[in-house]
Amino acid sequence: MLFYVLIAFIALNAFTQEGVMAQKCEDMMLNGFCANNYAKYCADDILGEQVRRMCPKTCGSCSQ
Repeated sequence: MLFYVLIAFIALNAFTQEGVMAQKCEDMMLNGFCANNYAKYCADDILGEQVRRMCPKTCGSCSQ
């Protein structure tokens, strides 16, 4: 029983974090984050990968 509660908690936490990150990305897009920081965040292999993972729908591949 405790195992199922733990799994449910982890799944809910992951879903909530994804929603928070998606909203954070939407806020960044509205503020021109991806456009203004294209070279800094998207051209860099490591940071670009982090941005793509954090914002798969809105930031996407950070293509301009």
